[in-house]
Amino acid sequence: ILSWISPLESWKRHRDVVGTRVKGIGEWVLKTGQFQAWRRGGSDETGGRILFCHGAPGAGKTFICSLVIDTLCDGTAGPNVAVGCLYCDYRGQKEQTAEVMIGSLLRQFVTGLPEIPEAIKQAFREAKKHLGGRPLELVKTIELFQVVLGHFQRVFICVDALDEIVAEYGAPFLRSLRQILDRSPNVRLFLTARPHIQSKVEGHIPLNGGIIAVRPLCSDIENFLAAKLDTDPCPEAMDDDLRSEIMTKIPGEASEVNAYTATLQRIKGQNGALARIGTSALMWISLAERPLLVDELCHALAMEVGSPNIDAEMIPPIQTVVASCMGLVTTDPASSTVRLVHATLEEYLRSHHENLFQNAHSTITEVCLSYMSIQSVRELPPDLTTGPPEFPLLGYASCYWGGHARKELAASVSQLALRILDQYPQHAAANIFLQNGGSPRVWSCFNSEGFSGLHYVSYWGIDELVEKMVSTDQANLNKGDSWGRTPLILAAARGNEGVVRSLINCAGLDPNCADEDGRTPLNQASANGHEGVVTMLLNCTRVSPDSATGAGGTPLHQASANGHEGVVRMLLSRDD
Repeated sequence: ILSWISPLESWKRHRDVVGTRVKGIGEWVLKTGQFQAWRRGGSDETGGRILFCHGAPGAGKTFICSLVIDTLCDGTAGPNVAVGCLYCDYRGQKEQTAEVMIGSLLRQFVTGLPEIPEAIKQAFREAKKHLGGRPLELVKTIELFQVVLGHFQRVFICVDALDEIVAEYGAPFLRSLRQILDRSPNVRLFLTARPHIQSKVEGHIPLNGGIIAVRPLCSDIENFLAAKLDTDPCPEAMDDDLRSEIMTKIPGEASEVNAYTATLQRIKGQNGALARIGTSALMWISLAERPLLVDELCHALAMEVGSPNIDAEMIPPIQTVVASCMGLVTTDPASSTVRLVHATLEEYLRSHHENLFQNAHSTITEVCLSYMSIQSVRELPPDLTTGPPEFPLLGYASCYWGGHARKELAASVSQLALRILDQYPQHAAANIFLQNGGSPRVWSCFNSEGFSGLHYVSYWGIDELVEKMVSTDQANLNKGDSWGRTPLILAAARGNEGVVRSLINCAGLDPNCADEDGRTPLNQASANGHEGVVTMLLNCTRVSPDSATGAGGTPLHQASANGHEGVVRMLLSRDD
């Protein structure tokens, strides 16, 4: 039931942050009058129950949020007091929907009760009656929140990095927080973000002066630098003069970019294979579609493009990988993942990847496809749900090579992709993707029957591959997967305009094919607010604009229910 409420386990991320926090940094926030008033205040006004901390990248907002959480837990929490946390992370933007994030908070408070309330058990039983199970909807989550929070006298919700929420989920998330505040007067809210987010927050939640500007104190920077230098993974590269220069210059400049640039130069100047390992590791970690497991990264760094096998002797130990990155990379023993030391570093690497790494996304795509082409991998049974332990990169490669290919795809890599896609239903990658990729809370009930290579590239929106596939074989155009979804339905649901354009121009395509729930491509595009796709479908004379789902919902019903005003206007302005 807890996993159904939300798959996001925020306390794991909290433990990660606490593990990297330097003692003493940010404690000044706890001494401010705003924090003291917020912590002990009553529940008379919504505004007085909210504390908003804003600051520039690298100012220490995440450390401060973790410090506030621990302070509340150590000094406030009791049998009638609950503390919930959420760390927003743009590395997980696709998974951190409003439903998942609000659900994660609900999950934490449910965990703090002696038993799961009957209202949640009943909602779970009702959801399981539907085909494959129905995820917990946001409206129902808010309703259950009020039931659960009624068990506590005081509740603290701490949310870090609101600016890292993807735009389409930000507004519904903030609206949901406001609804929780309105319905549960025992709730107090602590938020952190960059300054430009303040106006967006105030559009949903009144701050009423409960604002703290976070600026790193010189003493905080000095303490942080000292702690990092004391644990430098390459102590041989450090001497007293360099340490003194770092401790003198950086606190005054406080520029992460300058520090990152200098470290990258050191990484690329290493001898032998270390420069390649360090640079490639930073490329993979910063551009990966989700956090990479340690073994996944090590296999990715060892895979030689075009080789029929992977050489076990070429797989670098994670200690070597971390050392080659010179303090920019760390591992999390609890989750066995590897990550960059700060979100600002990830932003820097992502925004400059075209200059730092050559053909980065195409290179990652080629490594993934080469891994999937290993002879022993191609011989795996097609009904596998996860990659076997001896091939740890197979799960990531199967699920996300399309995400990288969509961004960049060299001609040589395109040919390699087409060879795999031609035999896709027989490859273990198809079922691994359906069980673990895409939208796992819905798709996990699927099997790979009927799921073709065209389905996969339509889902990811890889225009070039779709055009090549439909030009040589149109047999799968109207074929549904195990839930009846055609390639066009997947493309329309995801807003992949280029793919939709290519598919509706095919003479043999039926644009009104519906899935098992009666949802057509137009239903899906309307429900998800993809105005460009809706326009293309309405301009296609073969499309039925009033097609209804099995529950009777037309495109207009679904667009209006989900608040997509632009789509509603388009549907109402039709001449037919």
